[in-house]
Amino acid sequence: MEFSELFQGRRAVFSRNGKYLACICGDSVEIRYADTLLKAFKYECGDVVKSVQWSGDSVLLLCHTGLSRLKVFSIHSGSCVASLKQPIGNISQILWAADFRTILFVEPLLFRVSVWKVYKQHGQQELEYVDNVQPWAKPGMALSPNGKHLAVVLCGIMKDNELCKEHASKSTDSISFISTISWRTESVIRCDDIERLGGMVWSPNSNFLVVWSSDPLDPVLVICIRSNSVIGKWQSTSKLWPGVRDVIFSPSAQFMTIVSKNSKIFVVNCLAWCEELELDHSSNITDRKCKVFREVPEFEEENSVFVEVIERPVSISFLSSLSKTNKISNSIWSSGGRYLASNLALAPAVVWIWSTAYSFSLCCVIVMKQPVHDFQWDPVYNVLAVVDGQDSVILWNASEEQLTSLSVCTPVSRMLFQAKHLSWRHDGSVLAVSSDQNSTVLGVRS
Repeated sequence: MEFSELFQGRRAVFSRNGKYLACICGDSVEIRYADTLLKAFKYECGDVVKSVQWSGDSVLLLCHTGLSRLKVFSIHSGSCVASLKQPIGNISQILWAADFRTILFVEPLLFRVSVWKVYKQHGQQELEYVDNVQPWAKPGMALSPNGKHLAVVLCGIMKDNELCKEHASKSTDSISFISTISWRTESVIRCDDIERLGGMVWSPNSNFLVVWSSDPLDPVLVICIRSNSVIGKWQSTSKLWPGVRDVIFSPSAQFMTIVSKNSKIFVVNCLAWCEELELDHSSNITDRKCKVFREVPEFEEENSVFVEVIERPVSISFLSSLSKTNKISNSIWSSGGRYLASNLALAPAVVWIWSTAYSFSLCCVIVMKQPVHDFQWDPVYNVLAVVDGQDSVILWNASEEQLTSLSVCTPVSRMLFQAKHLSWRHDGSVLAVSSDQNSTVLGVRS
């Protein structure tokens, strides 16, 4: 496994077919061939580029700039084929629809979702809107994995003057299900158990939509798309429950993890819609079956290496309060759903890896010196990549139960490269690693 030479650009991301690599270079975007890293195109965007997204067929690249402008570039022509500037406020939650020619985004100040249709062949553009969208939910819209439906959170505004007085002051948000073929509303479901929706997520099979509230006292609801009804609820029994921050499904939709606002993670069984367990992120690890790797300095090479800690118990340092960090707890499932990796806001420099094959037993803990910036599973194999803002990439291989730390060789000093972003190619053979200015590519397997 070797790194390529550094090249200019941040947040390098592979196209869906793995042929191209896009890198943000200030107010432009460079496209490279993924196999050779030779430059293919350079797209000028006119302002600092915030983010880029490939279309599903890898033909178009969407660029979002600091002026709330969206530009679409074509790989075939090497030029801009569509441009849109929103004059009012900012835009967020930008994503491609399943037809690869329609772009969706939220305009929070205008309480709406914009549907931007780009017809590259004829140079035509159409813009439609979904109004009365609740701007505080994160996310406020979600596209089903099969691409057939767009779920949008609608504001609960009471318009009926004949409502009873006891309900006059209460408004309930609802979910609108929109067809991505006609872009017309197919159904609307009121979430009566939730006064203000905080977010939602689709199941991988597109059969269910899970929604949660911004109020910690409200339950998490499971909506069945076929019956347009609520089929399940989950609510914490803790009196100090602070509310839901995020929900993540396993690839098979058998489990989902619920990340709370106080840095705790719960696993819910999606067959019975009941709580399976709370993942025990203990400050003292006593189980000898769990491997613990800790970063230690290697003074001769002025680098850091990881050693396996044999002694038990192993002490893990936790922050005393969430006010001392701006990180958010996160959990990521491996592609096959056999492993779950988590990183807590209260322990930002630690990655925990759980095995679902043994009732969510803790199988590995990686303790670093610096907070984790990004961690991503290989899309094919059970290999986890982690970066913590230093010059190295940490790889944990589940089949070998081994940890590898690889340093990026820079021309002058290792301090010039601080790895903060990861992007796997679709076949898991190559990993792109980016700092704030430069990027490199690691060949994981041939």
